[in-house]
Amino acid sequence: MKLYYLRPEDVAEFWGDIEGMIADASARNSNYTADDIRKGAIERRYQIWIAIDQGDVRALAVTTVKRYPLRRVCSIMICTGKGREDWLQLLEQIEEWAKNNECAAVEPVARPGWQKVLAPKGYRMTHVVLEKEL
Repeated sequence: MKLYYLRPEDVAEFWGDIEGMIADASARNSNYTADDIRKGAIERRYQIWIAIDQGDVRALAVTTVKRYPLRRVCSIMICTGKGREDWLQLLEQIEEWAKNNECAAVEPVARPGWQKVLAPKGYRMTHVVLEKEL
């Protein structure tokens, strides 16, 4: 299994393979649609990462760099796929990319179950986000 960063010019080529995965993940987060992610990746506001095994996209992640007053952080907006145990170690490549792009931390925005999965990799819960629909 290998992780690839989709350059903005590559998004269209892979969109048919990943749109459903992004749409499913976006349905759990009402802040953006799959099309918002596609446009943001083409405009270089988001980064799309795909894990490919034997020609098939098995997982993907969507990141964005947040610029806080005191530091830059790589936020993982989406991380989804099948067979997590086969691709979870690829997260290290995103961490390395973030470090090379002057990010001080990686900040997954995730459902509660990810806390247990990522704790052995050095991630800790620092905040809880609560949301109320109006």
